[in-house]
Amino acid sequence: MSFYDDASLMMIPSGAKDDKLYSIKPTDGNGDFTFSRDGSGASKATRINSSGLIEKGHTNEILKSNNFGDGTWIQSQTTRTSGQDGYDGTTDAWEIVRASGGAMALQQTISVTGVLTFSIYVKINTINGIALNFGSLGASIFARFNISDDQQTSAATSSGLIASTQEYVGNDFYRISITANTAQTSVRLYTTSADGTSGVGTGGTYIIQDSQLQKGLVVTEYHETDSTPVGFGLLGDMPRLDYSDGASCPCVLMEPARENKVTNSEYSGGYPNTDCTLSDNEAISPEGVKNAMKMTIDNTETAADFRPMISVSLSVGKKYAFSFYAKADGFDKFQIDFSNSGFSDVNADYDLSGSGSVTAQGTDTISADILPNTNGWFRVFITGEAVGTTSDLIIRNINTQVGDGTKGILFYGFQFEEHPIATAEDANATSYIPTYGTAVSRAYDVTSELTYDDDLTSVVLFGEITMPDVVRESSNFAINMRKGSGSGNRLFVYRNNTTSKRRAVLYRQNNSSVNTYITEATTDRIKFAMQYNASNGSIKAFVNGTNVLASPVTDTDFVEFVKFQLSGQGGTMKVHQFAPLKATYTNDELATLTTI
Repeated sequence: MSFYDDASLMMIPSGAKDDKLYSIKPTDGNGDFTFSRDGSGASKATRINSSGLIEKGHTNEILKSNNFGDGTWIQSQTTRTSGQDGYDGTTDAWEIVRASGGAMALQQTISVTGVLTFSIYVKINTINGIALNFGSLGASIFARFNISDDQQTSAATSSGLIASTQEYVGNDFYRISITANTAQTSVRLYTTSADGTSGVGTGGTYIIQDSQLQKGLVVTEYHETDSTPVGFGLLGDMPRLDYSDGASCPCVLMEPARENKVTNSEYSGGYPNTDCTLSDNEAISPEGVKNAMKMTIDNTETAADFRPMISVSLSVGKKYAFSFYAKADGFDKFQIDFSNSGFSDVNADYDLSGSGSVTAQGTDTISADILPNTNGWFRVFITGEAVGTTSDLIIRNINTQVGDGTKGILFYGFQFEEHPIATAEDANATSYIPTYGTAVSRAYDVTSELTYDDDLTSVVLFGEITMPDVVRESSNFAINMRKGSGSGNRLFVYRNNTTSKRRAVLYRQNNSSVNTYITEATTDRIKFAMQYNASNGSIKAFVNGTNVLASPVTDTDFVEFVKFQLSGQGGTMKVHQFAPLKATYTNDELATLTTI
């Protein structure tokens, strides 16, 4: 038995691009899957990258981001000259000459709202007072910078500003930025007094390069735009090669469609609190950037509430999962409480010390868990069933900890999800979906359907997958191998079930079940192999080294074209290996192939 030689197609996650999941065999592209999820542009999904950090999709919303001579940029009392030396060794920076007496230099109309960060690279010449703002001069959110002082983040700011940054990047350039939760319709760059503290200053020159407007609390690497916004990072139809749980080799993460109902998953603004303060950009988050939120408990306080995290409309009888990342910063204990009429007694106490633990769960709490992440972070989970139509989510200090005005807990990535099946025995949290002012939905991951071979004699469908969900997401299947004619003639599928974690099912003749095998609920990682022999119609199925068919099964009608597909529509699935093999194996060989 030569696994590689027998495989006509082999997919071991190693390479991907937007809308493509590559196979390592064949090498001519005929075995590559077309992949889809969220469409063009930045993805609404996230993955865990090889460094163990959350990776997002981003979009530069500014148009003509380094073409400041284009009419997209409205100018006043300035002249603009390209071809200047840039921060990055190029000559595509711009000299801005400002006439004396006028403040505004450049402005662009924008169509996005919510938590936004605007950034640009700046070099002083004869002007070193620069300002960035959202909105018009009369109703602006701004920060003014003294570019000559690399120790000064901003010289003056307005109300409504979340953050401003000033970072030296080399070649006498600084990258400056402002962040706000705003519905303003424009961004602008203008000059100020020499020290950046006030006023419009005098005429002079400065150099600018590479502007960017993106959702979120922090700046990321720059990506140039022309006449349309540009997505970067994790893209909408990019397969998620995921390194969850500290894995050294990636899997392909396939997940169902979900909505994060928390409208601001990283920004604290608008969340009421009792006897505590909330502040943004306080620490490095599981994303690897400084955008974690902190809840600081007031001096001598023993029962502070961060409440509510979200007030949400519910469907009675549906299951809901609340999850987020947390890290001790002086305090290591807190409680989550599903409050008000939406839920009964759904709460749990969490401890961030050691490997993390959960205690004192409410009587109606379906499940509660805590999982270690990177650099002292944990992801915490709690699920409950709605008995009413509205609810608040509250995080509170456990009263054995007394506040001193500096100690607290760090948070990141709040998420609240509804499981679509009301009768499901449990609910589950999926991977993080960032939000910046509105609820966000992520579509399910799915590959194209590929044809195996039109000269079918004997074929073994092999796969190694992890299916961690307790229940299925829908009636659809995660692994699907079927005849080319008639979508109901399925030969082998793998899916979650409402009464057991996973099951392998043999189907034929318009979904009339021929044989069903239910795996043990404790086994998340699965290797399976199904062999079909066209000469006699015999079918064999092995899961984790065991022949799962108690009696022989035949289907002499299953001939010619075979098609297969991978999909997260039926529930979360992590694909580690997948291959159809043109071979006939003995029972011992099938057992060996499927032994972990």
